[in-house]
Amino acid sequence: GIQAHGEYFFCSYAWRSSSPDAGPALRETSVEFQSDMCVSKITQLAGERVDPEKLRWQKLINHLLRTREGFIGRNLARAVAGLAQNPLALVAPSSTPLFDRVVGSLSTSLEGVSDDDIVVIMLALSQARMFPSSGGCGSVREDEEEQEDEDKVLAVMRPKSRPGGKVVQLEGSSFRASNSRDEASCIEAARMLFWDRLAPRALAGSVQLSLPARVDLLLAFALAWRASPESSRHETARQTAREKLGMILASSLGEAAPLWRAETPDFKTLVRLVAAAGLLEAQSALPLSDIAGNVGDAEDGLGGRTRPVASTATKVSRALEVERFERAVVPHLLLLSLGLHGLGLGAGRLGRGVHTLLDGALCGESASGVPTHEITEAILLLQACGKLGLQEPWTMPLMRRAANDIDRLSRGERRALGSILLDLARGLEGSTTRSLGRQTPKHHPAGSPEATICFLAQHDWFGRRSRAQTSWWKNRGAL
Repeated sequence: GIQAHGEYFFCSYAWRSSSPDAGPALRETSVEFQSDMCVSKITQLAGERVDPEKLRWQKLINHLLRTREGFIGRNLARAVAGLAQNPLALVAPSSTPLFDRVVGSLSTSLEGVSDDDIVVIMLALSQARMFPSSGGCGSVREDEEEQEDEDKVLAVMRPKSRPGGKVVQLEGSSFRASNSRDEASCIEAARMLFWDRLAPRALAGSVQLSLPARVDLLLAFALAWRASPESSRHETARQTAREKLGMILASSLGEAAPLWRAETPDFKTLVRLVAAAGLLEAQSALPLSDIAGNVGDAEDGLGGRTRPVASTATKVSRALEVERFERAVVPHLLLLSLGLHGLGLGAGRLGRGVHTLLDGALCGESASGVPTHEITEAILLLQACGKLGLQEPWTMPLMRRAANDIDRLSRGERRALGSILLDLARGLEGSTTRSLGRQTPKHHPAGSPEATICFLAQHDWFGRRSRAQTSWWKNRGAL
């Protein structure tokens, strides 16, 4: 009742303040009030994991975008930070207009945006808006005929009938824009904003950032490094970024030392720090001396030879205790696993321990109790890290867990996972858009990941109706 009353008050106030009879003072005050209310509601909905396919999301974002005078500076970062609490909301189609406004506004001016806000926007862009929606299985398509062929194949392969006899044609990939050229231009604009404007500003002000903000900055660069411009104009900037990232990582590891022994450790900060270090080193985005472990040599006190300071992998292996992460959620365990593999510790004691914890969470006796939003967020994390593929060991366990929980998935989770499933099927060897509808699991060994993905994609697994919609027993009261 309170929430409904608050929404009614907000909508009625917005209507009265925007009416022609409202005075200039009320209209001026209402702009800031409406903007603040929209951002607060977006933050609340994201924190509560409300399905981004709900109509209220689109209404709030559209209303926020209409308050042009109040949608500047701090409100940009507040809205993006609110969405970032729910990774599913970051990639939802309803948030696309918001990111378009963010990119357009910040490409012209960074006035009124603090360094902390810059880091928040960089991390959000690197997670959701800097890569094609194919999940790493291909590039942006420029052939519109291929999209039409895909829609025809899907229509034949996955028709849906409703009680009225109406056949509903399914969409293609839900993450793709209606025009692939528009998507490519949006991605290019986001990349240029990240590397030409946001990255230099964030690196210059990194000294003033708190530890969680510096860790988020490292993770943003780790996710976006594979999209860094390769032109000669950006080569100097890339080298400068390498040196800065090496110093930021060294200072963050030193400052995070007490957190490893804390009674209630900050799992989010520690996991992101390990993941950022591993992903950066795996992409050679750190100075070579730091990777080799001989940066910043210390004197032996005798004025003679010096000893090398421990490398990043050595520091992590000394400080990390796997037993402390037994209560960590699935996305945190997945990030920790990716970071340890990037540091070369995947086959060691730490890597085996994290593998055991993650395997127990996904395939053990308690796997059925894992919330669906954790599974979806873990899959989206794999996509953001560029690791979403059948060669990644955790792709199939996560997809299998999501497929088994089909009746518990929300509409937004179904849409996101359906798009990812289609991209995985398209990435199979010898599979194309034209042959997707004809390909059968017989083309792959029985029980193989390829056969499983092919079967799920052919039957539009995440597009099926839930048991609550098809069960006669659960719908008997409506008969």
